[in-house]
Amino acid sequence: MRTKLTAVAALAVAAITLTAVASANTSGAINAGRAAAAVPSCRAGNAPLPGGASTNPKSGAGLVARGWDSWSYAGEPACGAGSAKAKQRVAIQVTSDGGGFVLIPLTSGALKSDTGTVAFCCWTQRTIMRHGESIDINNPRMTLTGKLGTLVARNRIGWIEAPDGLSVFTGTWKVIRGTGAYAGLAGGGRGAGVTLTDADGTTKAQFEGFLHLK
Repeated sequence: MRTKLTAVAALAVAAITLTAVASANTSGAINAGRAAAAVPSCRAGNAPLPGGASTNPKSGAGLVARGWDSWSYAGEPACGAGSAKAKQRVAIQVTSDGGGFVLIPLTSGALKSDTGTVAFCCWTQRTIMRHGESIDINNPRMTLTGKLGTLVARNRIGWIEAPDGLSVFTGTWKVIRGTGAYAGLAGGGRGAGVTLTDADGTTKAQFEGFLHLK
């Protein structure tokens, strides 16, 4: 009797094993005939981050703790990330009193080297005291008229006195408008300059920054 029960149990185990193997083979055949799900090359802006984190930068709490930033994860860029407006870095060297300007592209882009005349107008001046130092604040409009077009920018600069009659400044510049090759541009940056002690009080300056389409 015990021998018969043992034989029945062995048959039952064998039947269960065969059923499992057949099921696995069937599932594999089905999956083999099914097209693999497409893996997106980027993540849509509304797609959730792993762990349920939001891609909205305003709800970025906890993202750092999870190891994700607010725009991408695991090196995967957000869709449309490559559509940002390209910025081109430029330098603008200026010499007053008829010295003109030279625009020099510092990175590749649509803008090319240009030269021409420079004019400043519409100064407003006020003097402030910062940490015991007197600073003259000015915001002149700078107009560059070159071979490729005209670029108009607004400066905000602070002048300080230096020994031997020199004056130096640092400040910012921001594009207002342009024509020709400079039409439709926006951007700006920072600059610095010095007024020399020659008879004309020549000022030499260099402005650097980024320009891009609006």
